Amino acid sequence: MIAIGDFEYIKDETNSYHRILSQEERNMNLRFYKNHIYIDGDFENEDSIKKMSSKELHTKLQNDLQRHNNAFEVLKKWELLPTHNLNILDIGCGTGMFVYRWIYEKHGNGYGVDISPLVTYVSPARDVIEIIDLNSINAPSIPSDVSLIVARDIIEHLFEVTHLLSAVKIGVSVFIEIPIIPQGFTEADLMDYKYLHPTRHLHFYTQQGIEQELTKSGFRIIKSELIKNNLKYLILVEKWKH
Repeated sequence: MIAIGDFEYIKDETNSYHRILSQEERNMNLRFYKNHIYIDGDFENEDSIKKMSSKELHTKLQNDLQRHNNAFEVLKKWELLPTHNLNILDIGCGTGMFVYRWIYEKHGNGYGVDISPLVTYVSPARDVIEIIDLNSINAPSIPSDVSLIVARDIIEHLFEVTHLLSAVKIGVSVFIEIPIIPQGFTEADLMDYKYLHPTRHLHFYTQQGIEQELTKSGFRIIKSELIKNNLKYLILVEKWKH
């Protein structure tokens, strides 16, 4: 075990770090996510949302909408867009603005999954979002007509990454965005890491680490791209075996 700040981690053979959590810490994390929603760069609770004016909430949702521009541009570059018949499931969808945009631009049907019931207060796509804790169920609910799962900035939050990846059916693709660390990152380097957020981010993968995790779970990499000074990784993978 390796101590980094107030937390303990395991470092694996790919030089990726995985936080060790007690049951109490797991419960605290789940309570936090259930009682907050990530909107416009911050986690907001029910009280703060209720205090927002409709104009302020609208502005924050529009800002969330704009934050998806890069992902849509990458999907276009990878020749997944434009399309009118590609159905998606956005896991950890937050305010649901990715799903909302997908449906609005008529790329196909869109569904979302998030742990926080606060989605129903704020999301214009609330009717197609299911409230589910991905950490505590046997398998995520994946609609049968979905051929692309969107998993952006969610994998690093999960208790058991393999649990989610194993639920994906053969033939389904997954579009992933995840923060990564350089191969030679030390514990001291990690303390200054831009995406540390140790109370929320539980996994710090190297590029090799996340690729190995995906391969072990039966995926093959179709396309990939490093962004944000090589600190984030975009990956399109396809499940091809159990």
